[in-house]
Amino acid sequence: MKKLIFGLFIIITVHQISFSQSGWFQQTSGTNVDLYSIYFVNSNTGYATGYVSYPNLISVILKTTNSGVNWVNIKQDTLKFLSSIFFVDENSGYVVGDSPIGAPILKTTDGGVTWSTQYMQTNMLYSVYFIDSNTGFIAGKYGVMLNTSNSGANWIMHQISYHDLFSVNFININTGYSVGGGGIPGTSGTIYKTTNCGLNWIDQSIFNSNFVLQSISFPNQNTGYTEGHTGSQSAVLKTINGGANWIINLTNDSLWFNYLYFTNELTGYTIGNEGLIIKTTNGCGSFTNQNSNVNRNLYSIFFTDNNTGYIVGQLGTILKTTNGGEPIGIRKISSSSPGSYKLFTNYPNPFNPSTKIKFDIPLSRGVPEGRGVLTQLTIFDILGREVTTLVNEQLKPGSYEVEWNGSNYASGIYFYTLKTDNFSGTKKMILLK
Repeated sequence: MKKLIFGLFIIITVHQISFSQSGWFQQTSGTNVDLYSIYFVNSNTGYATGYVSYPNLISVILKTTNSGVNWVNIKQDTLKFLSSIFFVDENSGYVVGDSPIGAPILKTTDGGVTWSTQYMQTNMLYSVYFIDSNTGFIAGKYGVMLNTSNSGANWIMHQISYHDLFSVNFININTGYSVGGGGIPGTSGTIYKTTNCGLNWIDQSIFNSNFVLQSISFPNQNTGYTEGHTGSQSAVLKTINGGANWIINLTNDSLWFNYLYFTNELTGYTIGNEGLIIKTTNGCGSFTNQNSNVNRNLYSIFFTDNNTGYIVGQLGTILKTTNGGEPIGIRKISSSSPGSYKLFTNYPNPFNPSTKIKFDIPLSRGVPEGRGVLTQLTIFDILGREVTTLVNEQLKPGSYEVEWNGSNYASGIYFYTLKTDNFSGTKKMILLK
């Protein structure tokens, strides 16, 4: 048993900043089922799964082959709770969960066209992770850990804890971690580590802690993060020595954390209830709040590179970012007063998925320089329907630039219009995916 060292105690400060457009865009999932897990094989191909139990039990598996522009429901079931998904490659993948007749393990070898199902005689399975095409692990209720060495043909069951295990993750073929809490009454903050590919698990649990831990991320051998909640408080925990000691960073926010994902040693995201997205870029030294544009519970997050990520959640919510979730807003690139209004051609054009639009605002006759003029920059589709408004505010004289992300929109011709009391101009741009 390792003694918890409180080497650092940081209150998370959430900074709310107003911008014209969020860096997260909602995608159309085609379902109202709650989505609990998402996994991408590459930049184009991804899968998501989840379920809803009321008024009727329905589970789904969704797939995209074009970076989330379109999602297809490739499997729907009325007898299973599906909670976690993992793909080894574009063809081979696994989904786990629960059902009235046992905990199901679903496997596909053809990219989700067909699925075979095994039923394990245990309670709900929460998390699946494969190290390679043969070796995989599944964490479940009441400390159950399953492992396979033959691509799921056979599974060996171990009980490594008396508490629920909500997440399992491996750094390499030997070293892995599983976190959880709750289940049998007693100590929460459950953390287990293996250094021999699951043959033995070392208890690194955090005593005198009521946090139920739900996900874990290790960007390198020594540095790892996990998150959890007590019901009234949420926490992000960090280790810099492979889990020997864990440092707790507490938030006074009553919203629950549900999942955590780090793209590198310093940059990570924690998501939670009511659309909560929190980002750190300095290894949990500080945190900023990102605008999700939704008020739904968010359950899982996955990044395909440092900038491109996806979040799934309640009522079929799927969010995407291509810039690390940073706000996309208006940027003043020159304070010199232009001689006239001007709307420039966007660059690049054609574009995929983002483009930048520049425009000039001169000093208008009869308008005090300190007040500026009401300026609107609006996007329309080819039928003249308003798509979004990028700018709607008082702007002082100067040159400005705005970025528009078309990830959530179909390929085609769009128009952007700059409008003030004294000027109106429109130009064409092409979104080509």
